[in-house]
Amino acid sequence: MPLGTPLQTGDATLRAPLLPLLPLPLLSLPLSLPGPSLPEGGRATRSLRDRLGKQAVAFPGRGGTRHNGGASRRHERRFATPAESRTVSTINRAAREINCKVVYYGPGLGGKTTNLQYIFGQVPGDHRSQMISLATEGDRTLFFDFLPLELGEVRGYKTRFHLYTVPGQVFYSASRKLILRNVDGVVFVADSQAQRLDANLEALDDLQDNLQAQGNALAELPYVLQLNKRDLPGALPVEDLTAALRRFQEPIIPGVANQGVGVLESLQHVAKGVLAKLAG
Repeated sequence: MPLGTPLQTGDATLRAPLLPLLPLPLLSLPLSLPGPSLPEGGRATRSLRDRLGKQAVAFPGRGGTRHNGGASRRHERRFATPAESRTVSTINRAAREINCKVVYYGPGLGGKTTNLQYIFGQVPGDHRSQMISLATEGDRTLFFDFLPLELGEVRGYKTRFHLYTVPGQVFYSASRKLILRNVDGVVFVADSQAQRLDANLEALDDLQDNLQAQGNALAELPYVLQLNKRDLPGALPVEDLTAALRRFQEPIIPGVANQGVGVLESLQHVAKGVLAKLAG
């Protein structure tokens, strides 16, 4: 993507630097903060109660520590270790929100973008941010966040979900690794066409390798396998795709994303898994 390529954000257009090195998760900061409040994020501890009770919360790899209340804030420059990169669920105390990150992963043109576009259209405008779209060669990377009121609260805190897609092409590996940092849940969107089986397997291996490099494991995350493009004549049987792609006992959701089939079901499964992990 050349320097200065327009970056579409719904009503706004930004200018993006070179995409493979773009720290896309940083784009979530102005979207996820209601009003002037600052997010209070922290490394996962044994329980959510422990995290909510802290007076000062560290930002592993994000450059400092902010204290609650008062005008003075002490900043300590520090960098994340591999274990700290497993951070989950940052906390916005001022808004009483827990911010959860879900990444849609899979091969290029498999339906990740279509999933997010459909979800975006289903969420009322006053409960979501604008959608940020990064156009890449043959694919797009999207981000937006929303507040699903129907999911309720965790220990008196609302949950705000941040949804990301990743570019599927091999040469965007750096972007995929960056977007996976601090992930809370994953939806793998597989392309059901027979000729895309190898691409599905390659993307799935890439997902597991990238998580392992960050000290994380797919088996430890809420995870859903969506079998997209079930309406196409060349789609492999669900049983064959399940045998080839299923890694654990994750839910299998057949889908036709451009018709909305299986899209909300996939999101509901992974969101419930994230909330169950938070409350556990």
